[in-house]
Amino acid sequence: MKKNVFRIFGIIFICTMLVTLTGCGIDTKKILNNLNQEINRENQINTFYGEGYDLKYNSEWEKYEALSTDNKKTDALTYKRELYLVPMGVSSLSEFEKSLNIDFSNYSGQKKLYDEFSNNWNKGSYIVSGGSYSFRNLKDDISYAYMNYKDSSNNRTGNLYLIVSKSNNIVISLMSDTTNSSSKDDSKIMDILRTINITKKYDNEMASYLDAMSNWNRYSSSRQGASGMRKDINGEWKVLSSSDSYWVFKNNEFWWYKSQKDLNDNYWYGKTRIMTGKEGIKAVGLSEDNYNRMIANNSGKVSENNIYTIIFTPSKIISDGTDKSSTNITGEDWHMVWILVDHGSDGLEAQVLNVKNQETSYYVKYKD
Repeated sequence: MKKNVFRIFGIIFICTMLVTLTGCGIDTKKILNNLNQEINRENQINTFYGEGYDLKYNSEWEKYEALSTDNKKTDALTYKRELYLVPMGVSSLSEFEKSLNIDFSNYSGQKKLYDEFSNNWNKGSYIVSGGSYSFRNLKDDISYAYMNYKDSSNNRTGNLYLIVSKSNNIVISLMSDTTNSSSKDDSKIMDILRTINITKKYDNEMASYLDAMSNWNRYSSSRQGASGMRKDINGEWKVLSSSDSYWVFKNNEFWWYKSQKDLNDNYWYGKTRIMTGKEGIKAVGLSEDNYNRMIANNSGKVSENNIYTIIFTPSKIISDGTDKSSTNITGEDWHMVWILVDHGSDGLEAQVLNVKNQETSYYVKYKD
């Protein structure tokens, strides 16, 4: 009621002022336009894309590039450069349930999961203390717990968050930094965490790591300059991340460059064996069921001819201007699955699975 009264009086005041200013020959239309733009800017809701989830944030927050605890560049959020929220990792809940012999549905299982993360984080310069052992509901079937930390190397303080969804078989960890925050609490961060939307379900199958289109929008700035449109593996591919790596495929040969900016140094070279569809999937140890699920999970965006299985046989490595092939080439082949997804005028995406370590990466076709 009070808020509505204040709004009415505010509108009456603005209208009175505009009438007065119009009488003085001042361009009130321009003032109104500027006022509307400012209101729209403040009300604008943006999306932060994490691995397997997304968060909503308003104009008080901004995205920036941070260093994770293992010194890798990662997208993060900051509130007025006083409060920070940094993603740390995503993993499968069932893997923890199996390794720790727990059931997350039970309090004892939740406690053991909490202790596992606490022990892992309480190393080096990080001192973990306090927090909440019990997981509380965040939204839907998503629950969270937190613990306090202090980094003795630089006196940074904040909270470490565990977010768990049993139905999506996912554990998400994030870190806040409240060192420079006047409130010294994470209430604003909790407002953001309550907007979480889980976009990926982990089912411990390698094929589940390949999920067309889930990460495409987060890398819009990295797609600038890309012109490749032909939907096949041959051509040049730029990584969609803060890294600079670059693949080139041509005539059953490959080049992998550490940086697109220097194609004369720091690269691997070798031969490729390229297969499509079921033949390739089976050649690297995946099943026909994996293949069928990859097709079914991608909403008609992927067909048999868009799934490339590539066996790489490296034969040359140049590092810092020196040929190190004799010491670094082990004779072991690399196995990868590349799924091509056509986003029309926005470009051609490749989602890449390293079969050995199940790591995924995303590329845009830079040149045909």
